[in-house]
Amino acid sequence: MSELAPVKRPNGKIYRPRKIRAIYAEDEYARRDNVYVLGTHDVYRALELASAEARYRIGSTNFLLDAIGEVGWWRTAMDRGEPVIVCDKVRGAAGVRFECEER
Repeated sequence: MSELAPVKRPNGKIYRPRKIRAIYAEDEYARRDNVYVLGTHDVYRALELASAEARYRIGSTNFLLDAIGEVGWWRTAMDRGEPVIVCDKVRGAAGVRFECEER
């Protein structure tokens, strides 16, 4: 496995990822779900992992994944006892968010 590239935070500090991971987040309002790939801002590398995660979670290849992606800083948190992903430019991990729609 190749070493992961460090990413500069908005405040100038360097973020050094230890691993890349994908998180599938279902939308509670049944619109589009999201796949977050944390540990990189490389959209092309993240798209491959996001596609594999969506395929695994949906259980088929019948989905539409937004190939553009939104680069940002996210971390997991709890909201009313439920795990959520929140934007956090100070403590969050570098990541790319892709919208996913089941067909």
